[in-house]
Amino acid sequence: MAQVAGDTLTFTTIDYGDVATIDFDVSSGTFATAVGTTGADAVVTFNGQTVSNAQIDGNRVSYTNNGTHASFEFQAGFNGIFNPVTISDTNVAKFTLTPEIDRRSTFSLPGVQAERLGGVSGKLSDLLSGGSLSGLGANTSGAIRVIDEALADLTLIEGRVDVTVASSSKLLEEFKGELTDVLQDLNTVDEDRQSLLLAKNQTLASTTISALSILQ
Repeated sequence: MAQVAGDTLTFTTIDYGDVATIDFDVSSGTFATAVGTTGADAVVTFNGQTVSNAQIDGNRVSYTNNGTHASFEFQAGFNGIFNPVTISDTNVAKFTLTPEIDRRSTFSLPGVQAERLGGVSGKLSDLLSGGSLSGLGANTSGAIRVIDEALADLTLIEGRVDVTVASSSKLLEEFKGELTDVLQDLNTVDEDRQSLLLAKNQTLASTTISALSILQ
């Protein structure tokens, strides 16, 4: 993004963080240049623990710990404490993938409407005709940032779907194998022998009850 103030032209990256760079070619003329500054990734403490750099990209944070995953994005220059965040699976779909019906798997996905995809720079719906970032010109850099944020949202959703499908498929395949083994065991049962054992046990039970009656 370029800004002009008098005879000074300042370039600013669209992305944030220490990997954001700017490249430009001078087609004609000469001018003096000043060395720019290097961006820095956000420093985040979550529940008293510092989030590792591997989970931070500029002002975007992808926090994962003990089965909890949360992604959020800070406004540029933000410094301070943000409000508490509550994570709940109350209103999400749950599926039973094992014989234990009380153990359910949760599969939750955010909406993918244009009004929901994006980040602090805006939503994808802002690029529509009449939106705050519609058209090109002065809105181009902001629109690129929004598209980048929307693509990041879709990438996270795709990852969740892939992981859930892969793990569920493996679990169901193992469950299918166990059921197959049980059915094979049932098919090899000697029904005549089982009938004799049942009759023997019933006779033994009847004899025991009769003996107890005599003792009383």
